[in-house]
Amino acid sequence: MQVMTNCLIKAAAAAGLILSAPKTKILRSPDLPNDPICADGVPLEDVESFVYLGSRIEINGSSENEVGVRIAKAEGAFNLLKGNLWALDRVSTQTKRRVYMTSVRPVLLYGCGTWPLTTEDVRRLESFEFFCWRRILGIQRDDRVRNSDVLDLMGQPTSCSVELKKRRLSFLGHVLRMDPYRLPRRALLSDPPASWSRPSGGLRTTWQRAVVQDLSPLNLKQHYESRDVRVRGAPNVAWPRDWKQILCELCVDRSQWMGMIQRVIDAPV
Repeated sequence: MQVMTNCLIKAAAAAGLILSAPKTKILRSPDLPNDPICADGVPLEDVESFVYLGSRIEINGSSENEVGVRIAKAEGAFNLLKGNLWALDRVSTQTKRRVYMTSVRPVLLYGCGTWPLTTEDVRRLESFEFFCWRRILGIQRDDRVRNSDVLDLMGQPTSCSVELKKRRLSFLGHVLRMDPYRLPRRALLSDPPASWSRPSGGLRTTWQRAVVQDLSPLNLKQHYESRDVRVRGAPNVAWPRDWKQILCELCVDRSQWMGMIQRVIDAPV
């Protein structure tokens, strides 16, 4: 990492820029050595999380804290229209829903295409949306209205879980269409080294496992003959060994890729 930092400093100097050591932080993988990293002789601070392009990145890869931050920001955006729109009886529910979908949900799901979400994370996001929809409809907690009835009154909007799946697969196609030298594509298509071993404990939720589960309704074997393997972390899903290469071929045609995403969304649960 010190070599990479030195290269960054040289590249910045060539462009007339200076790397500020007090403002530069280091977030390293837990399996890397803790050797100090310096910039012009000044040690850089190691952190366990930092915000990049509005999204919080954790050292353990979890999205739990990021989900909490997004919910808090979406609640602030929702409350800005509390007295100006949501409480107005002369504004139709359809109009309120459209405003929510364009002003609140984007704040809630910003960057969600890269989140390794757990079942609890999805539940928190959906609970917040139902809270907002009940406020829009004027439903009180004591009214005991089912969530299915809330969806009917709101005009059956796309659920949060479906939108999460759609954005995750859209981001997958975006990464697979990148040039081969791009780091995100290399990270996705690379295999762990032979010396790698899974850490002790239960299986952790990862973005790749979520993608594999999303694509489980597709029977890629009917188009490609390949020996099946069980994907680690998704034991009930049988995939061809070269499933990543298959997806690389499918994503070249954007319309074909979007059609595939729609088939995944429409597949029965």
